[in-house]
Amino acid sequence: MMSGSGEQTNFRLSIRVSEALEDAQWDRFVVATPGGHHVQTSLWALVKASQGWKPIRILATENDHIVAGSQMLIHSYPLIGSVGYVTKGPLCSNDNPELVKYLIKQIRRISQDHHCQLLAIQPPNSGHYMSTLLAEQGFRRSTLELAPVASILINLSLDVDQIFAQLKQKTRQYINRSKREGITIHEGTINDFHIFYSLHLDTSKRQKFMPYPKSYYKTMRRVLEPHGHFQILIAKYKDQAVSGLLVIPFKDTVITKIIGWSGLYHELRPNEALYWGSIQWAKKHGYQYLDLEGVDPVGARYALQGKPITKLISHSPDKLKYGFGGKIVLYPEAYDLVYNPVYRWLYYGLKPRIAKQSSISKVLDFVRKR
Repeated sequence: MMSGSGEQTNFRLSIRVSEALEDAQWDRFVVATPGGHHVQTSLWALVKASQGWKPIRILATENDHIVAGSQMLIHSYPLIGSVGYVTKGPLCSNDNPELVKYLIKQIRRISQDHHCQLLAIQPPNSGHYMSTLLAEQGFRRSTLELAPVASILINLSLDVDQIFAQLKQKTRQYINRSKREGITIHEGTINDFHIFYSLHLDTSKRQKFMPYPKSYYKTMRRVLEPHGHFQILIAKYKDQAVSGLLVIPFKDTVITKIIGWSGLYHELRPNEALYWGSIQWAKKHGYQYLDLEGVDPVGARYALQGKPITKLISHSPDKLKYGFGGKIVLYPEAYDLVYNPVYRWLYYGLKPRIAKQSSISKVLDFVRKR
């Protein structure tokens, strides 16, 4: 019997709901559980709180020990109402489908208690089976991503020379050229944080996207860095910062989160040098994997099927990432549920190209940019 749940099960658990910003016990559970990801930690909730997101955790405990749970973030928007989302959750210590199904029901109930018009859930990397459970409870596959569903994972268990040998020939040539021409890679200092953000703004202007404010990254650094989950790497040419990379080390994996580039010295290949530097940094600090976090899922599926993708990625940032070899991985897709019947009609009923212009779709698109 799950206390407070009113539902009979074949295990005895207590369910509690927490709205605390910080929760060290939950964070320890996330670290210890397969599929645990930094976006499920209360540390990440602290980061998102700076943007108006409120955390709610549904915790299943046994003898005061967390055995399953999920962190949901909720935000209220004018005219639209509240939206809620769960990224890389729910988490379960033993992949118990019955318990996960129950948690999804609780997430739905609590999101409605908070007047959410829309709820989106993207399961953890190890939770592909949860897609069926979400569909059974009325969720539909989302056209958006709360987190990348395709990526490239580099195994760092080999020695550096072996990893380098697995890179594409052209990428190896680029990295050797950057080294010969004097591109150097440095661990970021306090001053480099401001330089990184300036480089990020340069990239946003070229690629025409709206960057998060500097205060957001300052909060990210303040919250994550003391726990070892924040690092900036800078590529320099003749003491001039050319590109910068924000990486998030968590558990056994380093995630390359955001890159900024001035647009200068393209012929010296500073970005290839920077990604190679991140591999070396992660290897040096004992991590097992480097996740290049995010490639276009269409290209990833083509590649996994053995189809050529050269033309598909020729003008895409993915071209650089594929040059580093590694294993192409597909993570679970997001599923969403629209409670408001009008929004449901807009979101599901119209043609995708029209539906993507709806306000609620734009909100989720903002969420997707993390």
